[in-house]
Amino acid sequence: MDRALSADFIEWCENSYARNGFGPWAVIANETKSLIGLCGLSLTVVDGIESVQLGYRLARSCWRQGLATEAAGASLEYGFDTLGLDSIHAIVSPRHHASLRVLEKIGFRDYVVTTYQDWSVRVYHRNRL
Repeated sequence: MDRALSADFIEWCENSYARNGFGPWAVIANETKSLIGLCGLSLTVVDGIESVQLGYRLARSCWRQGLATEAAGASLEYGFDTLGLDSIHAIVSPRHHASLRVLEKIGFRDYVVTTYQDWSVRVYHRNRL
């Protein structure tokens, strides 16, 4: 993202915390203390229904290290155990095989296929156990 888009995203995150009490977290590398991505929960509307979404994005250099699974699992646990949410969903393109595996590893199984922001996606759904 350029600076303007980054500033817009940061403002969106701040507004999410102010309105909802949650939003994306920065993912920081332990060794270097550098920002390597984001992960967390946000409100979104899919097919006219507002719900809490789990989202994550990591720098390509950090892929295939289990970091997305660790961060997504922690976010899911936070949503259910700390926020007391009854359900969380995740939106992913079926082309993103690694993201599909992350969701499966943290217990997402059921999904529907729909269109979201002009993309064909799977919307996974998970209830609190």
